[in-house]
Amino acid sequence: MHVHVSEGSQTMKRAAKFWLEPDVELFDAGSLSEKDIVRLQKVLLENRDAITTLIRNFALGVKVQPLSL
Repeated sequence: MHVHVSEGSQTMKRAAKFWLEPDVELFDAGSLSEKDIVRLQKVLLENRDAITTLIRNFALGVKVQPLSL
């Protein structure tokens, strides 16, 4: 399970990719700075349960909204 994380809601050009399982781990930083990556990894760790629930619901066909943190 993974997520793509970007600055702002309209663009994915700076997107980073993080694995959520078994641990929150950076896969690709995109064009984000190391400072941004550290901050995002902390946010993902704090919100992993909510994020994985949304992903599982999406996989089941439930309409979900993008999560802004």
